[in-house]
Parts: sequence; structure tokens; C-alpha cells
Amino acid sequence: DPAASIETALPAPAELRDPEGGGPYRVPAESAYVVDSLKALQRSVPDAILHFASLIRREWDRPILTGAFYGYYDAWRQVYVGGHLEPKRLFDGGEIDYCSGPFHYQPEIRGIGGTSCSRGLLESVRLNGVLWLTEMDNPPIGSPECVGGVPERRAESVALMKRHVLEPFTRGMGTWFFDHRLVLDLGYGTTIYVKKGWWDHPALLREIRTLKNIADHTALSPYRQQAEVLCVFDTESRYYSNAADVFTNGNMPLIFNTLGRSGAIYDSVNFDDLALADPERYKAVLFIHVPYLTKARREMIGRFKSGGRHLLWINTSGYLNETGAGAENISEVCGIRVKECGAPSAMDIRYRGILRRIAPPDPYSLRFTPEGGAEVVGTFASSDIPAAAKKEEEGYTSWYFSLFPSDTDILREIFRSAGVHIYSENGEAVLAGNGIVVVSTESEKDAVITLPNGIVIREFLPAMTTAVYDETTGRRLDREED
Repeated sequence: DPAASIETALPAPAELRDPEGGGPYRVPAESAYVVDSLKALQRSVPDAILHFASLIRREWDRPILTGAFYGYYDAWRQVYVGGHLEPKRLFDGGEIDYCSGPFHYQPEIRGIGGTSCSRGLLESVRLNGVLWLTEMDNPPIGSPECVGGVPERRAESVALMKRHVLEPFTRGMGTWFFDHRLVLDLGYGTTIYVKKGWWDHPALLREIRTLKNIADHTALSPYRQQAEVLCVFDTESRYYSNAADVFTNGNMPLIFNTLGRSGAIYDSVNFDDLALADPERYKAVLFIHVPYLTKARREMIGRFKSGGRHLLWINTSGYLNETGAGAENISEVCGIRVKECGAPSAMDIRYRGILRRIAPPDPYSLRFTPEGGAEVVGTFASSDIPAAAKKEEEGYTSWYFSLFPSDTDILREIFRSAGVHIYSENGEAVLAGNGIVVVSTESEKDAVITLPNGIVIREFLPAMTTAVYDETTGRRLDREED
């Protein structure tokens, strides 16, 4: 705006900033006013955190750690309105030692059939030299009046606690226990907080001691990564994404649940930290939500297009660039020519003898079809219109999916074709890293866990069990010593 000045510039009005307004994406060349306004709003949050962290460091009379509840990557409105889109700005400020936050709240993450996942992108936090402390705020099962949860569901409470506590630990991070208070209605319009003690039960305290011993066993050694899959997200793209964007409507739990049950181990990173990630560590890279890719960002991706790696592109990857939007931008990024093809529908994927139907998220406004020159591995439901394709490029393999392939068997086979180690074939929730392997069951299982060194663990696991093994020897670690 040639008439704009510091004296007269105002943030874009709320109706323009509303993520539910307009189409699925804001075109960068046409949306600078709104995007700049959103960035000014979002950056004020880490700037305030850095200001007060610096003040604390300067005025405290001894060394002190500073931290903040920041860096949540979650459902659309929580992230968009909540001010978590500038984690790199916070990390680069040099005043923060740790960030903290809870798990994703959805049952696909927190329930006994879920796969624990902290709300931060923990590999990004680690690469920036910052600690993440996950808030363990998933209560024991049952009435809050019953300390430690109801006895008949104690096994479920224990299994969930073990899985949740160890998830961030396998990613080189830590945990703290949150103890909620119960709100009592006194009957005349007032309430009172009463401390009940979620964890104050001998059975849970014994398990907490065991978990602490497991953590202490390896916490002072260098962190050992086990992930061979890298999942790339992008806070910058959120500025250009409206509510109808496929990955901004609470679909993250489905993605993480599929990944966690695939038998492969994954890291999560923000695109801004891709330069810090070591390509040699990973055999498969999923670009889960990266619709906005400038020339410089596309060059950054080039570091991963080698070494026989498999790159998986989801839906609108690269749809936006500095000047515009279109299917041709996707084609340039992934090397598979695509075109827009109308309203959404389910996707049928057939790969290595496995056929699965993938339902579209809701709402979902854009879909694309591969046009040719690649092996078709999926079609839109009840049609022969391609929806997923695979193409061998020089030095790497490219995959394109109109929908995220949210089936554990399909995703497992894709990872296996990339050479990724598979710990389990049976759909258990599996975590690994920092010297341990964590296996969580919903129903009873004859578990078969294959470690990277070739050792095979065979153990019957009752329903609602979380078992912890040494990653080198296969020894069970979560049984109290006599």
C-alpha cells in the first residue's frame, strides 16, 4: 500500500483475519496486509516472553532457568488464535531454556487405544538446544473423588501413565506431573477448588518410581535417536491457510495415531528448522503440511532429494509460492504432474497387495489428481481417477497423495519400501529412543517386537498394558526389582 506509514498503519480488521473467511488459502501476492497483521500479532507473544525472561535473568541474584508454555502445534483455532506460530523467533531469542505444554487433547492421543503425542514439535525444540517438558495432565481413570482412579480400571490408568510419561523421554525431552483441582459447586452460585491428588496412590507412586529409575538409567548419556521417518510441518504456512485447509481442522490426531501404530519411529520438525536436521538420519520424509514454499524453501528441500530417500507429499504441498497459487507449483515441488479435479471424495489405495479406503477429512475443499508419468497407487473412490502416485527420481523416490494415507498397514508398507526399520507388524503403539522401546496395547496381544540389532522380543501382553524394553538387549525394564 503506497499510502501506508508507521503513523497510519493499522492491523487488518477481524473479518479479514478470520480463518473461516474466503477460500482455503490466501494467495501471498494478494494478502500481504492480512499476513503482515497476523505476523505482528503472533510475534508479540514470543517478544513478550523474551522480554520478561531477559528481565528475570538480569534481576535474579543467582543462575535461573526460564521457560514458557509455548510452541503448541495443534488444531486450527487453538494454534491460529492462540499465538503459537513463531517458535523459531522464541528459540533464536536466546532467553528460553525450556518450553512446556500438554499432550494433544483428542482421544486418539490420550485414550488407551491412542498413541501419545506432545503438542510441541519436539525434534525442532531439541535441534534448537531447548528442552521440552510435557505436562502429564491425563488423570487416572474414573471419578475425581477417587484418589488414583477407580480400582477396577487401575491397569488402564497405569498403562496410560507409563505411555504418556515416556513419550517425550523417547524424543530426548522430559515430563512433569500436573495435579488438577476439583471444582465443587457450593449450591449458591460459588465454587471452591479442592485439592484431591491424582497421583497420590501407592500403586501409581510405585509406577512413577519405576519410570524415574528408567529415565535416570539413560538420561545422563548422549541422546540416541531411533527415528528414521521425518514429519515436516510448517507454522509459516498457517498464515496463508484458511479453515478449509485439509490439515487445519483437528485432523492431526488421526495423522499421529496412524504414524504411532505403523511400527516405524518418527520425528516431528517445523519447516523453519529443516536446515538443522541431518538428512542422513532419515529414510522417509513426510511433508505433511507445507502449502507455502518459496524458492529458498524449495532449495532447502533439495538437501533431502538424494541417498535413496522416499519423499511423501500430501495434497497441497507447494501449492503457494511468492507470486501465486496453482497445481503447477505442486508439480514443480514433487516432480509428479498434477491438476485440480474438483470436489473431494474418499481415496482407494492399493499397495503391495493391501487395499484400503481413506475417507476425506471434513471440511476439505481441494483435491488434485496425478496426470501421468508416475505409477498410480491410489484412485478416488469408485472411479479410475488417480489420487496417489509414486515416481522414481534420480537419487530419490517421490510419492504424491491427495489425502494423507491414514491406514497403518499401508503406511507401514510405504515405510518398509523406503528401508525404514519396522518394530511391530500388529498395530501396537510403539515409541523408541533414548535407549528404550515402549509398546502399548489396547487389547491383549502376542507381541512380536523386532529391534534394529535383530533381537526379537516375543511376549504376551494383556489388554491395557504398556511394556518398556531396553533397545539393545530387549530386557523388560518396567518391572520392579525384588
